[in-house]
Amino acid sequence: MKSRKTVAILMASAMMLALMGCGSSEGEATDGADLNEVNVGISVDVMAPESEADSITDASTDASEAASGTTSAATSDSSFSYKGKVISILDDTQAVIDALGTPDDTYEDSADDNPNLGEKRYYYHLACIEVSTLVIDGKENLLLITIKDPEIPTPKGIKFGSSKDDVIAAYGEPTKESESGDHKIIEYEFDNYKIILPLSNKDTVDAIMYENSATHDMVSWS
Repeated sequence: MKSRKTVAILMASAMMLALMGCGSSEGEATDGADLNEVNVGISVDVMAPESEADSITDASTDASEAASGTTSAATSDSSFSYKGKVISILDDTQAVIDALGTPDDTYEDSADDNPNLGEKRYYYHLACIEVSTLVIDGKENLLLITIKDPEIPTPKGIKFGSSKDDVIAAYGEPTKESESGDHKIIEYEFDNYKIILPLSNKDTVDAIMYENSATHDMVSWS
């Protein structure tokens, strides 16, 4: 079933952390862009397919396999290590928050015309990590994990500051290339997630963004 809503949604604002600094212990980057000011007029179809529960179960299974080291290389690329813990964009939101610990700040908002559709963000300033979720009917769905800490690389060794050449050597040619302001963005699309890498004007990685495709596909971004 679909419930068609016209809202301003969080993808552009989720890019904001990737394009600015981090590392402050408190009080910075805590004010999210209003849902009704970012990408105003985006038509969103909230999807509730009958197979959603199966998709969530499959994603959780993939994440568990990644943590145990019994899964494929493609699935393990969905994960990163933080303080000895393996965290995957395919995990559920609470598992990610439990692994990262108490956030320094949080931000949440909902669309003016639909309080049951919104976003929530968790900020870890010193670790340079932001977790973004899409909230539909009160349920948080993990959407993005953004990392700007050079000490937290991808499983293939790509990190904040890596060159575009390093990225291509590790992952091959990008699935997609685009631009946002002064930044180029390269993307690698896998079966159930993406790795999105904004680049600086020196063609170095400005952030690592893991996107959960199942959550992204719950809405139509046209």
